[in-house]
Amino acid sequence: EGHGAVRAWADVQRGQLVGGVADVGLSQVRATLGPKLEPLALRSVTGRFGALQLADGFEVTTKDLAFVADDGLSSPGADLYFRYNGGGASARAATAATAAQAAQEQGELRANRLDLAVIAQIAGRLPLDEKAREVLAHIAPRGLAQDVQASWQGPLSQPRQYQAVGAISDLS
Repeated sequence: EGHGAVRAWADVQRGQLVGGVADVGLSQVRATLGPKLEPLALRSVTGRFGALQLADGFEVTTKDLAFVADDGLSSPGADLYFRYNGGGASARAATAATAAQAAQEQGELRANRLDLAVIAQIAGRLPLDEKAREVLAHIAPRGLAQDVQASWQGPLSQPRQYQAVGAISDLS
């Protein structure tokens, strides 16, 4: 729920929604992004969101995404691209992943700016892996990551291979 403006475009293939883009300028937003997650409460959020369902994964993008949370936590405009190919992610929804599927998992993350403290503080409200939430809560990172480019092969929790480039300032 929230108040403001949304302009959206939908991608439809063979009668099925497979993606879309939305420009938002909203205030007083409350959203629960998954079962057992705390609501995300934002005083304001602006920017562009995009999502695309792939044959074996998904892509999520943001452009100039900025928000101010109800508790005063804020994030200036950021651009982000996240792609995950699950080696049969749609089949895994119904059954456990096989070793071959896990071996095919891969992903990519690009971001112009990531405030590590903001990510750690809102992690309990985001649909992240439970282990990722625990790690973020335990280490409580602080700092700003800029010009991030990361990729991995294999399960994100245990990648066989990964590569990451970027600059981090004020890390603690």
